[in-house]
Amino acid sequence: LYQRRNTMDPVEWFSSLPLITRTWLGLSAALTGAGYLDLIPIHQLVFDPVRIYQNLELWRLLTCFCFCGLHEFSALLLLYVIHLH
Repeated sequence: LYQRRNTMDPVEWFSSLPLITRTWLGLSAALTGAGYLDLIPIHQLVFDPVRIYQNLELWRLLTCFCFCGLHEFSALLLLYVIHLH
């Protein structure tokens, strides 16, 4: 009658990604969503060498690579590209 397709739910799909891709995609989605919802000020996510060296804000070395911007379509496109590579 009905044949079940081999589809994965989102949790299985996310778990099947390689560790680096899964971590980068998860951080990128979380930081982009938090920035879009104003949970984290965007100026805290950008690369600022003065604040990194003078105030030891070391998270800026990572967050600048994980924030995809506030435009919805471009952020979704960047997350999709991260998933592909």
